[in-house]
Amino acid sequence: MSLMLEQDHTAEAESAEKQSFGRTVARVLMLSVVVTALVAGLYMAFGGNSGTDPLATGANSPAVTDNAAKPVAAKPQLTYEEKAAAAADKLKGVSVAGRRTALINYLGKVGIKITPASSPATAATTACDFLKDGTAPKTMINQVAAGGGYSKQQSKAFLLGASTLYCDGYAKNFR
Repeated sequence: MSLMLEQDHTAEAESAEKQSFGRTVARVLMLSVVVTALVAGLYMAFGGNSGTDPLATGANSPAVTDNAAKPVAAKPQLTYEEKAAAAADKLKGVSVAGRRTALINYLGKVGIKITPASSPATAATTACDFLKDGTAPKTMINQVAAGGGYSKQQSKAFLLGASTLYCDGYAKNFR
């Protein structure tokens, strides 16, 4: 009987030994996969091939290397004055009846808020009258900025739009 107990115990020990060996192999394989993924991720992120996977892109292939992506030139950012001038250029040729609406749309495009109490068309014709009477463009810009609570850029943009629509000969002073 003692011999049978030893045999059962030995069989259980062998079974336990096989299971622990299998688990150890599985753990080693999983650990190696995790370490490989970590090393590959760090390599791609910090050092190799500008963050690209050479196997995924076929970097060893001459056809892919020859057709590599070329850097795209960034579009130049327009200044506020350039945006205002571009918007004012679209005002040319507007009918007399459509001037007021065109001016309001223009002011919205250049970021000048219009309140219900404001009358930009009246202000535009008044500004044109002052320009015709000989007021200097710089003086007009400063007066509109001070009186309307606008920045000098916004004042210049307003006067550009106003003069383009109501007294086109003076528009060149505000470009």
